[in-house]
Amino acid sequence: MGLKKTVSKDRKIYGQFKVYSPDRVLMFHCGKKKVDWYLKRDLAEKVSDNVIRLTFQPKGYGNHNDEFGLTNMENRCVNCGEQEHLTRHHIVPYCYRRHFPLEIKSHDFHDIVAMCASCHESYERSAFQLKTELAETYKIPVNGTREFDRDTFNMQKKLFALQLNNVPMNRKHQLKNEIKQHFGWKRLTEKRIKWLENRVVRKQIKTHGELLVEKLKDFDEFIILWRKHFLRNNKLEFLPETWSVDYKKIK
Repeated sequence: MGLKKTVSKDRKIYGQFKVYSPDRVLMFHCGKKKVDWYLKRDLAEKVSDNVIRLTFQPKGYGNHNDEFGLTNMENRCVNCGEQEHLTRHHIVPYCYRRHFPLEIKSHDFHDIVAMCASCHESYERSAFQLKTELAETYKIPVNGTREFDRDTFNMQKKLFALQLNNVPMNRKHQLKNEIKQHFGWKRLTEKRIKWLENRVVRKQIKTHGELLVEKLKDFDEFIILWRKHFLRNNKLEFLPETWSVDYKKIK
């Protein structure tokens, strides 16, 4: 199934509401859902149709003094300009960023852009090639590491033998008891049989992203690598001018 078939035609990525601090500093833009959350809890007051002001003093000013962070982003594909079937694209793949230190991954808005499903799907093929190259460079499996669950495998073998017609009844009775004893079951029901049949024998221990991030020595260099790759493999005719390969969060 293509990505386009799974994405709503009218989906919006960016909200057009402005959020100000009590002392009238523009902090960030957000969507209606977040605005309603603030208003419902009396944490903000409505100033106009698309502006709210917080009723409490925040610990920081969000994206204040950050040109890209305060850019009023348009709901269109940064690559081709399409305004339908939009998706949220992580320039630095989420499989890596999710394992970044909190101080880095909590400020990832610069690397999240809107792409239509078609452009997103097309670029992911190039992105997968880079992931494969990184896997070779860092000598880690592209599918992560897995562990063989021998106990489950042995129980599935017993279950398979239990279902064969040429196995003697006394042996079937023994196999049934061994399976029940292993899992602590009183009865071997149809539901439990199906569960055991579908149980995965190879369990994932660590993902490719987790393994690679553990080996990273320079997060900034890795982030810039992906930003440059994103630029090289897309036209990006509608990428905001305030977006930068060398961007770093202003502290």
